[in-house]
Amino acid sequence: MSERLVTICTLTTQSEADLVESLLRAAEIDIVHDHEYATTAGLGNTSGIHIAVREEDVERAREVLDASDFSLPEED
Repeated sequence: MSERLVTICTLTTQSEADLVESLLRAAEIDIVHDHEYATTAGLGNTSGIHIAVREEDVERAREVLDASDFSLPEED
């Protein structure tokens, strides 16, 4: 099982992050966000709230979010 983390979105508000976290955890997808991700990935100061999942969960996480009313912001 891969432990590589992939950012699936970067959000601007805590309420968006809470919603995404709730949707993914309900689908039994583990997430790492914000300062947890920055620390794990070795990133310094970051802007926004980063939501990351294990590499093998990326496709399923996107499917869960696509099936919900939540629209992921476009990544640069």
